[in-house]
Amino acid sequence: MSNRPDAIRTMFTNLRNEASIIVDGLIELAYFMRGCIDYHNLLMYTSYAERTAMEVFVKKRLEAESKSAHPVY
Repeated sequence: MSNRPDAIRTMFTNLRNEASIIVDGLIELAYFMRGCIDYHNLLMYTSYAERTAMEVFVKKRLEAESKSAHPVY
């Protein structure tokens, strides 16, 4: 039983870290969507799968544009 407080502390630390990753991803998506969808709508109306697909798309576009002679970010 002495391990239980440490396990709970670890669980909450992991949850805090995961929440931070989600918020950072939402902020990044809202920025790169340039007003097409805002932070609140991303948070409330998109699923994890949808946000992941958007992140993959944005990363592919950034990578493709970085190789262009005249990138458009």
